[in-house]
Amino acid sequence: MHVIAVCQPSVPVVAAVSIMEAERDPFVPLSMTLMGGPIDTKGNPTAVNNLAEKKGIEWFRNNVISRCRFRHPGFMRDVYPGFLQLNGFIT
Repeated sequence: MHVIAVCQPSVPVVAAVSIMEAERDPFVPLSMTLMGGPIDTKGNPTAVNNLAEKKGIEWFRNNVISRCRFRHPGFMRDVYPGFLQLNGFIT
């Protein structure tokens, strides 16, 4: 088996494969391909990373974080709404 991770899943895939290797799991992937993942964002920061450092956590809490609405899993949990994330990808 081989594993490919694109974007955000790269980090948990590295962790999972590392644990599997350390435990000598017989199902450890033969290869691991990571594409566009945020493994070391300080090594090659993007516009998103620069914005995150410039604005600070309070700006994000006040401007892009909202509460999950009634009837949805995670009701009242703080979330980054999907429509904002999609808009960011499109932009």
